[in-house]
Amino acid sequence: MPAILVIVLVGLLEFGCSFLPKVYEYHDPLTPQEHLALGVSYESKGNADLAIAEYKKVIESKAPGQSVTARVFLGNVYAELEQYDAAEQCYREALSLDPNRGQALNNLAALYVKQGTLLIQAESLARTAVTQAESENQPREKGIYLETLGEVLLQQGRYSEALESFHQAEAFRVKPFGLVQLYTNMADAYERLGQMEDAQQARQRAEKFRESGTSSGGS
Repeated sequence: MPAILVIVLVGLLEFGCSFLPKVYEYHDPLTPQEHLALGVSYESKGNADLAIAEYKKVIESKAPGQSVTARVFLGNVYAELEQYDAAEQCYREALSLDPNRGQALNNLAALYVKQGTLLIQAESLARTAVTQAESENQPREKGIYLETLGEVLLQQGRYSEALESFHQAEAFRVKPFGLVQLYTNMADAYERLGQMEDAQQARQRAEKFRESGTSSGGS
């Protein structure tokens, strides 16, 4: 080997760090919980793309529990964007990791109601969510899930059963916005049963809580 080549190789070994490209390992300064909270913040401000990016970071972290929640929240964003296939996939992935996650059960049922499809499956999902909320002593969630069940039954044309579910949900709903939707659903069920006076009263209650929500800062 020519002497000059040997000298060059020795020089590279001695000063290799100066010539070789540096490799940096990226460390995310935020925890999965912080990414989740950031996603919720973006979503509340209507920044869907940024919310999606944050939820995906949580999913990629594979953090137990939080990655399931992130899939549910990501499904919610897709549902709002009317990307129903993507939303369904997120909810189903969440359920594959945690079959008892009430939010995923309920929101998948609500997704089917929104599309008017798979209503038998939607009923099963909603009933399972209600049972799960009962077993975990979650009264607020139980009210939400009972309302979803009522919406499923309403879509199925089972108006009396829907009303029963709505009335059960009524005991658990306290926020004005939730009550607006609940009483609107009740009114729809009463109308289909031909009980027009009861329907009118339900719509008046819905309007009352709509005004209450607006005056307290809701819009």
